[in-house]
Amino acid sequence: MSLTQARGEVNMDAYLALFAELVSYCRDRVESVMALQEKLSQLGYRIGRRALDLIVAREKISKRDTRLLSILNFIALTLWTFLYGKQADSLKKVRDSELEYYIEEAEPLVNKYISVPADYGHFNCAAFSAGIINGVLNSAGFPAEVTAKVLARDNENESAAQGQPLTIYYIKFEPEVLEREQRLGT
Repeated sequence: MSLTQARGEVNMDAYLALFAELVSYCRDRVESVMALQEKLSQLGYRIGRRALDLIVAREKISKRDTRLLSILNFIALTLWTFLYGKQADSLKKVRDSELEYYIEEAEPLVNKYISVPADYGHFNCAAFSAGIINGVLNSAGFPAEVTAKVLARDNENESAAQGQPLTIYYIKFEPEVLEREQRLGT
């Protein structure tokens, strides 16, 4: 099969079963919850580096994203659709910071069927997706640190499911990214 050919859809149940086995495999090889999240993030990073190349080849994208907002939109729209069959719920900028953004996701697919033991505390499988984002950004020349966090939803948002936490992928770019943006003229 050629890289430029459209791919067939992967059954979500098969994807989630494979991911659950990946989490189980990693869990058996680490000593702590933090180490498990780090391992998932590292695996995601490797996938993110390859996913960027694959999407660029398949979509026949001829120019490289050199602007901050264009790469973030690529991740929230194109990458998310490629990986999860839907766009990310939202992309937002952290107030009072030119270097910090976050992507919101109400129900991450990677958390959907993973049952977390009580002694794992705030373990979050979305560290895998954070690693993918980090891999894409670093491969595209936007050095950053990406972490997955779970937030309680506020009661102001009536459309939000009550009691359902919100996952955010917090992205903090290195200062050199902002310097390049300023040189390019924002």
